Amino acid sequence: MKFQIGDRVKFLNEKGGGVVSEILGINLVNVTTTDGFEIPYSAKDLISVEENSATTRMFNTDVADTKNIKIEKPKTFLDNSSFASDSLILYPSQKKSENYAAYLAFVPHDQAWLISGDMSIYLINVSEFSLYVVVYQKNENDFKKIISTEIKPFSRYLIAEMRRDDLNFWENTLIQTLIIHNSSTQIYAPIDTELEVRGSKFYKDTAYQNVDYMKEKSVIFRLFNFRDLAIIHQLKEKTKKVNEIIATVVKQSERNDEILKYKTTDNMAVVDMHIWELVDDLSSMTDHEMLLTQIDYFNKCLLSAIEHHFLKVVFIHGVGKGRLKEEIKEILDEKEIQYRPASMRDYGVGATEVSIPQNYNKTSAKF
Repeated sequence: MKFQIGDRVKFLNEKGGGVVSEILGINLVNVTTTDGFEIPYSAKDLISVEENSATTRMFNTDVADTKNIKIEKPKTFLDNSSFASDSLILYPSQKKSENYAAYLAFVPHDQAWLISGDMSIYLINVSEFSLYVVVYQKNENDFKKIISTEIKPFSRYLIAEMRRDDLNFWENTLIQTLIIHNSSTQIYAPIDTELEVRGSKFYKDTAYQNVDYMKEKSVIFRLFNFRDLAIIHQLKEKTKKVNEIIATVVKQSERNDEILKYKTTDNMAVVDMHIWELVDDLSSMTDHEMLLTQIDYFNKCLLSAIEHHFLKVVFIHGVGKGRLKEEIKEILDEKEIQYRPASMRDYGVGATEVSIPQNYNKTSAKF
């Protein structure tokens, strides 16, 4: 049954009822109870009732109790001419240059009910540089500018307040970033970041993270790491040395022999993804940073396996909280690569076996 805002409902599996106050999705709604609390419910656990109906009498409920519940009109998505903006200074616990990065964060207003309700959207600058950012919505025929703004060092910038129903607005987003230097020995190239925001991610509690630079739990998308950016201008006395370094890095990047370290037989490899196998010192890393490091390394090894025509790779990720496993599954689903649980006898619990098609086209997959 499809509910509308203002419908009076009864709970099928417990006593009481209320009024539908917000539509969260196809099968999920918020119900304001007679006590004034707003609680998310699955539509299958509710039944619509009307005053003096047989259903109401069957449940022996005083429908009049719900008449006094006041329902606010649903908030509409901010139009492009009135995006709310605000600048908040952040104080990250670590301001080391190797941690410099930019992010897009979706922050639920109600931190007790992360998977429901309205959200704020922030651009986050974790660096000593100012960023000039332009956000575009990618449509079928064009790119539509949403907002352009400058974000100060170590700060976050509020670009939108939105209803959860409007997540599809952000499905295809392009963000262009220019790094502004007041004084520097090098100039970074402009960055284009394409985001594919999948709405299903926002209905998983595990998707909401606590990180150093955010007070609230948020769904966070990393736009880029500064350490991965191309440098387009360098002081003359350092140009030759830098060019040599860049040439070496580019050559290594083009070759990407990472998977060969884990080769077991022809066309097969086993990669241990435990964080202590990837990083020497974990003492200064947050859980979120560890997860991002593992995801980056998974992408690197997967691309290398495709380039070297490997047919099967086992990734040992462990059990833990299951976040890394879920991220790996999402990446493989997006790239249409088959996978299954690896042999418990050979690898124990917490390993995924990836099967790469023989003629898989690496250029068709985004990494």
